[in-house]
Amino acid sequence: MHSQKTKKKDNPVYLSEIHEQLINDKEAKIRDVLTQALFEQMLELKNRRDQGASPDEYQQLEALILAIAAAGEAIGKVWKREHDKH
Repeated sequence: MHSQKTKKKDNPVYLSEIHEQLINDKEAKIRDVLTQALFEQMLELKNRRDQGASPDEYQQLEALILAIAAAGEAIGKVWKREHDKH
């Protein structure tokens, strides 16, 4: 059985449609739109949390806030990794 040990650069593997868009986003427009949308959603959730959520709702909102922050960080890191190598 023969296995190929090198990847072909002309056949990239994308983890998602967003990943592919970020790779092709040389001017960072998509990155900026995505991070702005996530930031706005995070602010909305923080406002809901701070307006007096029940303990269960508070935990749910806090988990969503952390997940959105992580998504924003991942978007930034993917974009930077793809565009700093050029």
